[in-house]
Amino acid sequence: SQAIIASLDFKKIENKFIAHTKNGKHNTGHDVNKIIPIVEEMGVGEIFVNSIDNDGNKNGYNFDLLKLVESISNIPIIVCGGAGNASHFLDVMKFNFSGYAASNFFHFSEQSVINLKNFIKINSSEINLRNEKIPTYKSEFDLNYRVKCREELFLEELKYEYIEEEKI
Repeated sequence: SQAIIASLDFKKIENKFIAHTKNGKHNTGHDVNKIIPIVEEMGVGEIFVNSIDNDGNKNGYNFDLLKLVESISNIPIIVCGGAGNASHFLDVMKFNFSGYAASNFFHFSEQSVINLKNFIKINSSEINLRNEKIPTYKSEFDLNYRVKCREELFLEELKYEYIEEEKI
């Protein structure tokens, strides 16, 4: 079971978190209280929980959903959906989940796992994590702890020059 993860997407409908499939288009009719015990009974070793409502909005994780999942589940939980800045990870790490996931935070910004781990290390002595490397551009972050954009002149200088093909 340690190698089997159930991935569940939830959308809030009439004050209930309902599991959805097909990229959120199909409502299964099963709320979080019903579906979590079902997947646990199937023998999964971990549950990946995503909030459809928060996914991609960069406003933070859905704490109402996460608190509910935490109270129901007896197995490890990975949470996803909503991270928009590094402080959102500090907020969600107050919970005792087995993993914290994000995609837009990394894919559509200048963030890296190294930057995030460094931010967490600087801002919380309570969270124990491994940080293999400290970024050398620590002073170049904006207020959201995103790497500041470079000036156009700097970017122009980065254009690569032609290097003749090596002949062996």
